[in-house]
Amino acid sequence: MKKDNLYVAAVCKSREKNLIGKERLDRMTDCDSGEDGLRILKEAQFGGDTQIDGAYDFEKLIAYETNSLYEFLKEYCPNDKFLRYCFAERDFHNAEVLLRSKKLHLNKSAMLLPDGYLKSEDIEKCIDDKNYSSLPKHLACALKTADELFENGEASGYKISDVFAKSLNDAKLYYSSFNKKLHSLCVWETDAKNIAISLRSGSFEKAQDGFLKGGKLSEEVLKDVFDKNFKKLSENKEFNDYSDLIDTFSRLNAGEPLIGFEQILNGHALKELKKDKYEVVDGIQPLILYYYYRLNEIANVRTIMVGLNNGIDKEQIKQRVRENYAG
Repeated sequence: MKKDNLYVAAVCKSREKNLIGKERLDRMTDCDSGEDGLRILKEAQFGGDTQIDGAYDFEKLIAYETNSLYEFLKEYCPNDKFLRYCFAERDFHNAEVLLRSKKLHLNKSAMLLPDGYLKSEDIEKCIDDKNYSSLPKHLACALKTADELFENGEASGYKISDVFAKSLNDAKLYYSSFNKKLHSLCVWETDAKNIAISLRSGSFEKAQDGFLKGGKLSEEVLKDVFDKNFKKLSENKEFNDYSDLIDTFSRLNAGEPLIGFEQILNGHALKELKKDKYEVVDGIQPLILYYYYRLNEIANVRTIMVGLNNGIDKEQIKQRVRENYAG
């Protein structure tokens, strides 16, 4: 039964109290070992009653919380487009795995994620039948294009991944169109990814081949990014919404990884949604906010536990922690 928006908003607000939150995440990053971090996760009941064999087995807790989030969405999401938006990455991942497995004779079972909006067996049947007409248009396009690359002997790991990544981005832009705020976040993310492509490409021609569609930034601006003309960018009004990223670019000349850039990219959606959390208390937006709280929480737990288990410097771990719930 479809849930009412006000009811869903109330449920999301109630569930916020169960989030790990900034205080616990800060305590985790200050831990001396993965086992210490695990104790904080147990205190927060992260992973429910899942039994694990110590800190190195923490991915089972991640799997529990991830599946719990998606089961919650299936039960409570009142908007089909948002549900498809949330499950798009699973659907595209599983479709790519199934196509690669068929073409390259690989074992698919270890690589598949739990079903998303679509059942894996239904996607697999479409691949076997070479008939993608029953699938959502963006996924169908990715499978058809990738299938043709295999058939023509032109497939490579990069090309296949690129096809699915671009179609996934197109799908998320399409599914987010029902909500102005969510769609603007997808457009920003598209631009940020194109900025990253410009920074990492060996030539601007290669960057152009990799650009995602649907962003606001012109290729002229992206060429300035490629040329690392940061002074010009800082004076360009078209780049105003991305000014936070400029401060991270100086690291490139020192040969450092784009840690700050990736932290801003991964935390931008939640940061923007939090600005409206007291103004927008009904409709779909409280659910969107809760979804990003949970996504970032799960990602942060993985980042911190990997860091602790591998003895990574605490300051480096903190630099990689995304925007999160702070009460």
